Order: sequence, then structure tokens, then C-alpha cells
Amino acid sequence: MAGFRAWRLKSSDRELAIFLFVLILIDLGIRWERVREWSTSECTAYVFSIFLSATWAILWRDILSFWAGSHPRIFSIILSIWGLFWAFVYLGAYQFYFFFKNIPNVTTVRFILEESQEVLTFFPSSAWVWLGFLFLSVCIIGFWQRLVKLHSRKAPVRFSKMILLVWILLSAVAHNNVWLLPGTVLPGVNAVFSFTKSLERMARGQGNIRVLQTRHLPTLPDLGKGPALNILLIVQESLRAGSTGFDGYHRPTSPQQSAFLKQEFPDNSFIFPRAFSNSTNTHLSFPSILSGIHPGQSHQTLHAAPLLYEYARMYSQFKTFIISSHSHEYGNFNLYLQSQYLDVLWNREIGKKPRFNSYGADDKYLAVEFEKFLENSAWKNENFAGVIQFNGTHYPYTAPESFRKWNPGGGTYDDNYDNSILYVDHIVGQILNLLKKNKLLENTVVISTSDHGSGMGEHHGEFGHLKRFYNEGTRVPFWIYLPAPLADRYRRVLTLNQKRNVQNLDIVPSILEILELQNRPELSAYVQQLKGSSLFDEIRPDRYIVMQNANAYYASQFAGFGALKNDFKTLFYTSGDFSSLERYNILKDPGETQNVWQDISEKELHELKEFLKTAPLLKSWAHRFFPEL
Repeated sequence: MAGFRAWRLKSSDRELAIFLFVLILIDLGIRWERVREWSTSECTAYVFSIFLSATWAILWRDILSFWAGSHPRIFSIILSIWGLFWAFVYLGAYQFYFFFKNIPNVTTVRFILEESQEVLTFFPSSAWVWLGFLFLSVCIIGFWQRLVKLHSRKAPVRFSKMILLVWILLSAVAHNNVWLLPGTVLPGVNAVFSFTKSLERMARGQGNIRVLQTRHLPTLPDLGKGPALNILLIVQESLRAGSTGFDGYHRPTSPQQSAFLKQEFPDNSFIFPRAFSNSTNTHLSFPSILSGIHPGQSHQTLHAAPLLYEYARMYSQFKTFIISSHSHEYGNFNLYLQSQYLDVLWNREIGKKPRFNSYGADDKYLAVEFEKFLENSAWKNENFAGVIQFNGTHYPYTAPESFRKWNPGGGTYDDNYDNSILYVDHIVGQILNLLKKNKLLENTVVISTSDHGSGMGEHHGEFGHLKRFYNEGTRVPFWIYLPAPLADRYRRVLTLNQKRNVQNLDIVPSILEILELQNRPELSAYVQQLKGSSLFDEIRPDRYIVMQNANAYYASQFAGFGALKNDFKTLFYTSGDFSSLERYNILKDPGETQNVWQDISEKELHELKEFLKTAPLLKSWAHRFFPEL
């Protein structure tokens, strides 16, 4: 009988080993593109996660076996939750990997905990995906039920003190180290210990998501009457330049803007084909657009800088607004944007609108609210300066049925993305028509840009944004409309700057020049902090444009940055022990397919290193590539 019991225990252990072996093979197969780049230390971390998974599996088998014998109802409930949870963890991890070619880390877990409504938009809507999720859950539940039955039948359940001790020691090590190498351990180990580390950091008040806080803006000077101009900034979410019709895309995704810029007002409109965002993270990019403060500047500088409409508000005749389809509870934007100099604020929460796309309302309300602003008799004869912020081109790329022009039955990511662009363009057209209808184009400056772009698998099979700084994520659609007198005055310099690299940081300096504020002594302390340049002055062709998604106050999912100068963009990327250094000639190779880092001259390399020395944070990130820094 003793031999029979021993055989049963060995059989249970053997099936558990087979289960782990199959799991490892599947994981390595899915992530092989990344696995083959692992260093020795990353491979060691993976082996460590296997041992930890084995000890956890043995302990959990014994616990389930005890419940199965003494509390069968509890056993059934726990086993069901167990199966659903691990199906979610693994499918979620691989869905994340499909987009970003990495699995989630502590920042991702904090995002899930703090921005749960946003996370819901990433849940798949396909019935087949949900059926697959349920099938995987049933398989996990069925396996563990069989394993427990095999383990506990005719044998007393015993807990190994040695296994428990090993698990405690390994868990202590994992809690403090897994979050440093999240992409090089099994997804289950990563999920558990990213969660425990997130809870620890939350308890310590170490936030990752809440980069924005209430600004501390002193009383701004009253400058009397200013230029009789209106300023309208349009920011389109996650819109890349290469997918817009006016940038030469093969699909007519932006007919309204194309007609406005190229047919109705070609002499008043200036399109900048070499425009770049300074971050592909909305938490950093949108504040930099409004303030002119680079994501790499200090937290204090960002939160003490006026926003573009506040500069205009120093003139007595200006009324200001932000009309946004976003949720401003997301990321603490509601705190950052609040201002005594803001006359009208409308967002999803204020409008009490349902979630339409990602974390925002339907963009159709933007035109409605803008029309209300224009018709308000309290400032009908005043000038305005304001921002209209779109959300519709953010994942999951939702569009009304009448705007699903490409593969309306449910197409590829590209199809859905293009349909959402078409819908947003329709709303932008309504806003431009409101300006025409109210005869406001004669004295309104319109600037349109995007906070960042979005990848569609062009590089490393990555979708979305946040990770690297290729053109699909950083080159943004950027155009300016000027009333005829201003268009004539600045035509020469704007035509010149259309051939040069411009950035979203240039928007605030440009508005300051249009409003004749750039040389006001009362504003010199603010103007000196701006890292961009006015587009109404000749842009230096050899300046560096820096793109980054993290700073000293905000931990990004991914490390690295991009530095653009003239026709060459250099990309620094690190993940765990893996590093890559890439350089592209974006004029000759806009798709960034030919890495020409090896062709960099000694002079160019010296200039790059000297530039990195002037930025302490970039210098620290680049130290892995250039130890001499």
C-alpha cells in the first residue's frame, strides 16, 4: 500500500512537471523574438521564475487538496476563481506583449489599479476571444481538479516545510527584484510580484500615474488691451501624420481638413510635414503643448508655468476655454488645468456624457459646446483663446457606423484607426465651419496638432505608443491657419520653416509672438524657461528635438529617448539588460528601416555626446551606451 501511495504522489508530481514544461514552451514560443535577445542575467531571472513557479504550484496543489477533502464547496469556489484569474493573467500578458513586445510591469499594474475605467477599453469585444478565455479557464480548472484528485486520493495531504521555506525565501527575493526585470520572468510570477510591489509603493505614496498636480501660478499681470485676434488650438489624440490625407496618405481619411487647407484657404494655410511630438505619453505630451515646458524639465517648472490661454488672458478682452471630450479625472488633468484665468471648462465629467472611446466622450459634443461658447452673449464681442481636445483617434478606434468606410464589418487595426480619423476629421470640419459661419476666420489663428501618433506594427510588431520613438509614434500632423494680413507678413519665414524640424514645444512661443508678448519684461521669467522656438522666426536647422516618456518624477513602462537633429534621429532604448542604439536618416528613410548608426561620423558623435552632457537625465540614461559620460 505504501508503494501504491508513493506511485500516486509521483504521478501527481509528474503531471505537475509536465504542466509547467508545456507552459514554459508556450511562453518561450510566443516571446521568442524577445527571448533570443536576453543576456545571461535575464536568462537567470527566467530560470529563477521557473523554480518559484514550481514551489508555488506544489504548495497550491497541497492547499487545494486539503480543501477538496475537508471543504468541498470552498474548494469549488476557489478553484473557479483560480482558473478565471490565471486565464486573465496569461491572456492579458500576451495581449500586452502583442502590442508592446513586452509584458506588463509595476507601472502597468498601477495603471490598472488607478485607471480601471481606461483598462476596460482594452478588453476584447470579439465573441471568439471571450470563448477562448472561457475555454482556457475551463482547461486550467479541469487540470487542477484532476491534479488534486490524483494527489489526494488514498493518500493523506502533507505540507512540505522545506518547500514552504524555499517559497518564502524565493518570494522575498522576487518581491524586490521582479519589477526590475518584468519581461524576463514567467507572466504569472510577473503578475503576482508586480502587484505586491505596486501595493508597497502605493502604501509608501510612490505614485507612477499621477504625474500631474495642482499648479501654483502667481497672479499674472494685467496688460490692458491686446491684439484683436482669436487663438484656437486643436489637439487630436493619438493621430499620426502618416495616416492623414493632407500628408499624402493613400486613403482620404481627412477630407474636411484637406479641403480647408489645400482648396479653400491655400494662401492662409501652412502644413509642417516635419513636426514632432516631445513625448508619446499623453500625461507628458499634452501639458508640454499647453505650457511649452519640455517633459524633461522639472516638476516645479511645469506646475508654475502659465498655459497658452493664460498668457492671452493677461489682455483684458480675452475669454478663455478648454473644450475636451477627454475625462480629466484621468491622470489628474482636472487638477492641472484648473485656473482662475479659465472662463469655460467642459469635459466628459462636466458634460456627464457616457464613455464612447477609451476614457472620453463622443467628439460630436465638441462642436456643440464650441458653438455654445461662440453664441454666449457675455463675450460675443470679445476675443477668445482656447483649446479643443479630441479623443476619438485613441484606441480602440471607435467610429459611428456611418463613418466605417473601410471594412465596415470589423476590419484590421489600420481599418478601424482610419475610420476613427475620418470621424474626427468630420467634427474638425464642423468646428472650422463654425468659424466660417461666424465670420471669425478674418481674425482667428488656428493651430492643429496631435499629442503623439500610434504604431500599427511597423517596427518590432508593436502597436499603440509609449515604447519607442519611431515616426509613426512621434511625427504628428501640424498645421497653422492665419488671417490674410498675418499670412502675408510671415509667409517667407513660415515657408522656410515648413522644410525644417518643428515640435509641439514651438506652439507657445509662436502664440506669444502673435500676441506680442515674447519681449514683455513682466513675462521674462516664464519666457526664458521655454525650450521651443517661435515658428514666426527662422528655426535653427541644427537644433536638437528630444522625445521622452519618463522623467525624474514619472516612471515610464519603457526606458529611453529619441534625439532628432537635421535629418537624423537617434533612438536610445533599454529594457532590463537589453539595449539598442539606432539612427535613421528620416529624409531618405522615413519608414526608418535602415539603421545607420555605424555610419555616424566622429564629429556627429562628438556633438551628440556634448548635447547629452547638457541634460543630466538624458546623460544618466545614455550612460549605458557611452560610459565615458
